[in-house]
Amino acid sequence: MWSGSTDWFQFIGMHALNLKLTLDIAYVLCDHPHPGDAMWKLLDKIQYPILIGMAAFMLFAPFSPRPHVLEKPIMLKNGTLTKPVDIFDLIFHVAPSAALILKVYGQYRKKS
Repeated sequence: MWSGSTDWFQFIGMHALNLKLTLDIAYVLCDHPHPGDAMWKLLDKIQYPILIGMAAFMLFAPFSPRPHVLEKPIMLKNGTLTKPVDIFDLIFHVAPSAALILKVYGQYRKKS
């Protein structure tokens, strides 16, 4: 397969260099020293009233017969939460609340 060990090291070296260049380009294009900074900047741009409204609406939707945030954990407990669409639906309804919690945590983290 390989004619010698130098070919193997050359092959590994080229791929390592390629990976490093790819990561360096992504790092420069990203313009953030840490990958998580972009998420914190996005959360900072969303105002609290909008995020609270989205979180409240998504937690209580649909309003009848029962909100998904209450229905899906019961399905999980009973073992009937098996369809991917149901799992996605639960994550979709909880996401704004998770973003609100992260925003509060981020504000608290900045003050400390």
